[in-house]
Amino acid sequence: ALSESYGKDVAWQSPVPVDSSFSDENLILTYAHYGKGLQFTGERLLGFEVAVCGAEFNFSEAEIVAANQVRLMGIPENVATVRYAYKPYARETSNLFSSNGLPAAPVIVNIQDCGDW
Repeated sequence: ALSESYGKDVAWQSPVPVDSSFSDENLILTYAHYGKGLQFTGERLLGFEVAVCGAEFNFSEAEIVAANQVRLMGIPENVATVRYAYKPYARETSNLFSSNGLPAAPVIVNIQDCGDW
């Protein structure tokens, strides 16, 4: 409300992916609303899962590679969907934040269409 209603310069939106690109078994997710940079708590970045058409989701290794980008590693070219913080217990298994301390929003990113999968 401070930002929208009163014009105050405060962060109020969580980081959300706005673009994705694939290169050499790496999927790069580009985020908006990241403040001065994305960050995480703990020893490694958690919460990203990927699936190819017709397969179950598996957790993916991820790292922050730029102020607004996360790289998922070891991703097959036929990846269909990426999701973040999609578990009912996401608080314990996801740890991506903006520099303002706002947690990244749970999200599903469809990379390619799998029909009726």
